[in-house]
Amino acid sequence: MNGWIILSFLTLVNLANPNFAELDKSVVLILNQQGNIGTGFVINQRPQVVTNYHVVANGGSLSAALSQDHRTEHIALKPAQLIWFSQEKDLALLEVPGLNCPTLPLTPFEPDKGSPVYAIGFPEAAEVLTERLTAESSVTMGTLSRMINATWEGNTSPFRIIQHTSEINSGNSGGPLLNTCGQVIGINTVKTSLVASLTSGEIISGVFFASHSSVLIDALKNQHIPFTEITQPCIITEKNPEYISQNNWIQWTIIAILTALLILLLILRQKQQFLMAIPQSNYPKSHSNPTTPTPQTTYSLIEQTSQQALYHIPKTQAYTWDKGWVIGSSPQLADCVFPQINLSNRHARLILLKNQLHIEDLNSFTGTWVNGQQLKPFQPLPLTSGNLIKMGHLELQLVISA
Repeated sequence: MNGWIILSFLTLVNLANPNFAELDKSVVLILNQQGNIGTGFVINQRPQVVTNYHVVANGGSLSAALSQDHRTEHIALKPAQLIWFSQEKDLALLEVPGLNCPTLPLTPFEPDKGSPVYAIGFPEAAEVLTERLTAESSVTMGTLSRMINATWEGNTSPFRIIQHTSEINSGNSGGPLLNTCGQVIGINTVKTSLVASLTSGEIISGVFFASHSSVLIDALKNQHIPFTEITQPCIITEKNPEYISQNNWIQWTIIAILTALLILLLILRQKQQFLMAIPQSNYPKSHSNPTTPTPQTTYSLIEQTSQQALYHIPKTQAYTWDKGWVIGSSPQLADCVFPQINLSNRHARLILLKNQLHIEDLNSFTGTWVNGQQLKPFQPLPLTSGNLIKMGHLELQLVISA
């Protein structure tokens, strides 16, 4: 599927910590020519490593080293090559030939506020006692404070950022932020916390940031870079003395049944035609509701190449205009799914505001365009009949009829 792997089984985990001994094998130390260090993690078997752009921005030669046992003084550095970066998102991708290690999966799902998170990295301050650089990583634990729409630099478009309390320092930049299932939910960035401390004149503690993994996922898909994507959220079970036991055949039977159902649903979904209707509304049929469309109104979106009505909204149905209708490439996050046409997971949303249809860009990677004008993220634009809408490689025309 476009070079990336999809894990479609239900992820269950107890309240115990992830297996950091295994996760550690996928986290690497990044060293640039100036002697500055950062953190990265492996996402595929090419092998390629994700880190922060500011870690590698100074140019010169780059090296990477796997996390090693603390008794090992020698660090085996491998040359790394910068193959892609986004200064705006503070992301970079390195290729490290000969780096033989497992990969970390990425999840597009946003964790709940207050859920536990874990940061793995190579903080420079941790070497103050050893007085030498080692390739053994450090792990910190915290909670997810909130999800925000913001930027690393004020003149760029906003994207999803995680605020958390898992302590990170200089050297942690580019390292993974993980959930309890050991899946990457974010890419830590120390630079913003340091700038905030310098600006305010006081040491800020307990406030750290990471770009959400969905930002990285959209970038990798746009560049056709392979990676492992989780398609079910991490579900925490009641605390047990051990992970789901292999002897507990009831739990394993339930997991097998759920897996079979998910596979069946995916097969059936692939057979669906593009002609889809928006689900029914929860609104009561009342003239006092300002967002209820009149029964005579019909909205159709016509694909420009084939002139086929991909979306047709019948007159006789009511719709969930309160939450809108999300268009994207993810079956889990979008109401209407278009894979393989350069759309973000949640690309744009159609929503009825004050009895008029609007379209809103959801901070998509390639942008949403109406009549040649690019929309600003999270700012709904009213639509009229005849408007031309472009999302990735998808070009549509809106037709409103009575």
